[in-house]
Amino acid sequence: MKKFFAKNSGFNLPELMIVITIIAIISVMAAANLRDGRHRIALDNQAAEFAQDLRQAQEWALSLRGGAAAAGYGVYIENDGLNKYILYADLNNNKVYDVGDAVQKSVSLNEAIEIAALNPDPIDINYLAAESAMAIINGGGTQTLEAVFRVKNAPAMTRAVAANVAGLVYVEQ
Repeated sequence: MKKFFAKNSGFNLPELMIVITIIAIISVMAAANLRDGRHRIALDNQAAEFAQDLRQAQEWALSLRGGAAAAGYGVYIENDGLNKYILYADLNNNKVYDVGDAVQKSVSLNEAIEIAALNPDPIDINYLAAESAMAIINGGGTQTLEAVFRVKNAPAMTRAVAANVAGLVYVEQ
């Protein structure tokens, strides 16, 4: 009986090296997935924030935030490399963002995210307070707009936010 226990008293060196190698491989795979997960979360958050800001401009127009001085509220975004967009009050009633309008909020994108595509480019979406309607400016008569965001280091990771003239705003998965 004593010989049996003495023979199997612990791990030998090759067994220990195999276990350490397996742990190292699993750790490397987990670290790679963690980085991708962080990028995916940042991308999802950015798309959701943009969609929420479109809804915010819509809500401001419907509630006449700021009184009757504003004819509508809008969101302006262009693919100019600055990676930001603006929520504005259309004070001069021309349905486009220009120097006569009041910036309500300027949003810079997360540093890991960039604008991949805009349709139309630039997007100037204006919610008209008086008519409870939406106008897509610079769209050539388009009924739907789309802003596509992507992760800078992983161009295959994208999220699109779309809106139409009926007022529907949604994030495409």
